[in-house]
Amino acid sequence: MAAEKAVYQPKDAVTAAIRSTAITGLAGTLLSAVQNTLTKQNVTAWGIFTRTGGTIGVFAAMGGTYEFATLASANLREKDDSWNPSIGGFLAGSIMGLRFRTLPAVLGYGAGFAILLGAFDYTGGVLTGYDKDPNVDEYERKEALRKNRRRPIQETLEQLGEGRGIYGPGYDARRRERIKQNYGIDVPADPSLKMTTMVAKSRTETDPVQRFHNYYQHELTALREQIRRLEDTGLIGGERNDAVEHCLAGISRFSNEVRDASSYVPAYDQRIYGNGVKALVEELEKTRAGFATKPKFTFKTTKKNDSAISLSDAAEIASAQRRHIPGYRSNPPSSTESSMATTPAYLASPPNESSNITSETQVNNLDTIPESPTSARPPATEGDSLLNPHTAAIRKPSYTTPTVKSITSHNAAHIIYPSLASDATSSASITNVKNSVVDTSVPTTSGQPLAGLTIKNVRKSLLVCGSVNGAAHVTGVESSVIVVTTRQFRMHECWNCIVYLHCSSRPIIEDCHGIEFASLPEVYQTLPSLKSTPNQYSQVDDFKWIKAEHSPNWGILPPERIVPEEVWRHIVPGGPGWSLDDILKVTGVVML
Repeated sequence: MAAEKAVYQPKDAVTAAIRSTAITGLAGTLLSAVQNTLTKQNVTAWGIFTRTGGTIGVFAAMGGTYEFATLASANLREKDDSWNPSIGGFLAGSIMGLRFRTLPAVLGYGAGFAILLGAFDYTGGVLTGYDKDPNVDEYERKEALRKNRRRPIQETLEQLGEGRGIYGPGYDARRRERIKQNYGIDVPADPSLKMTTMVAKSRTETDPVQRFHNYYQHELTALREQIRRLEDTGLIGGERNDAVEHCLAGISRFSNEVRDASSYVPAYDQRIYGNGVKALVEELEKTRAGFATKPKFTFKTTKKNDSAISLSDAAEIASAQRRHIPGYRSNPPSSTESSMATTPAYLASPPNESSNITSETQVNNLDTIPESPTSARPPATEGDSLLNPHTAAIRKPSYTTPTVKSITSHNAAHIIYPSLASDATSSASITNVKNSVVDTSVPTTSGQPLAGLTIKNVRKSLLVCGSVNGAAHVTGVESSVIVVTTRQFRMHECWNCIVYLHCSSRPIIEDCHGIEFASLPEVYQTLPSLKSTPNQYSQVDDFKWIKAEHSPNWGILPPERIVPEEVWRHIVPGGPGWSLDDILKVTGVVML
């Protein structure tokens, strides 16, 4: 069934003999230990080597002799058949017969082992009987079985039609007729072309260089096709391994033929042929590497921000700043205006109104004042517009100077970092937030960018994160809007999110669905370096989508759904009259 006689590949007999000696020597050691244990005399553990050590030597010698003799015989004969195990078995059995110190024992044990091992290899090398023909290539046998079960070409043409590499008899004549009918162009069968083909064919048959060139092109194309089909070969029954071995044997044979043709092929053609063989080897290795499971990607560390401080320093700063936080008993009464000095003017409450502080909103030294009671807000009429700040009640948020940029476990809250937060720490963390608005962009516009950003377990919220000097890691976010400027953007296990992004590298998503990207709003493009840095927000890599087509897990936000600039500039900061629900509606969070 094989197209040609298989080329024998020499084997390393010495290495195999050393390995076999070590294995059989270990087996002999175990048997010697059993013999030493069963002896009736009172002996020590060293009896394994002193009393029954001959068993170890016999086993090691038999294993090494059998393996070396078998492979050496195959290399000398250049055949891989059942005679090689017979020769090795005879020599190995003779070593066992030497223990009896008689010639009949040596010959008898040698003949017995030769017959036993030769018959075992001849029957397929398995205890269940004959399994395969050693003279038939296993890959070609399976290919022949597939061909025998293929449908006739006429049935294929009736179901699929001609084209895409499927052509029936008389296709050229029908093609000429179809071109003439549709375009009025007559494509005659040129007899001069046939004459040119015949001349070229006769020249090829007489020129060995041209003949080898044609053979080289044919073999190169065939081997590449075999390598390409490896991805479609199944793993059941070792089919893919057989196909890989078949490709390796074909490349080895092809390389030998290219080397043999160097006696009459020009030097320039030799270099081209050698590069072609090398390209085949590289393509096969690349294909085999693609079969392995790809490891998960790792994040690249960035240089630590100069503004980072230790935990002990942060605790000392926190204790010192508590004396300036409104509401502490050790501090004299202070006005609301003094506590709002670092926030925008329209965020301050009127001087004649008092602030309400609840313990539920104090997390990680970050104190916020919740939204005013609903009774303080005047009822809205039908003519009121959502974007009209004069028809809504004044919201009174107030923030103290935080010592750690960490926001966790918030629900229905509006949190804005003051500008002094840029001196507190180097990174920010937003976790376990729901139905909230979190804005950390204020300190990044007036101070150093954040060294890193971590967002985890956020739902139905708006996150305005500002500038990040390193990587932004987003995990477990659902139905939310994220606004961020970063060097590296990594997103995992997120659903139905909108990301307004400025990223100098290609963003990466994994295990995500329904993610839409848009360019960063101009109001947050405060750093001068953003104008000279290209924004690759639309060049997203999906690690769970390896096909050439566009990933269905992400897309570009349509222009009609992009939030206007005036919303980011005047409504998102929260000024008087804008409630939390209003901000979530105009930014599209409620619609997700």
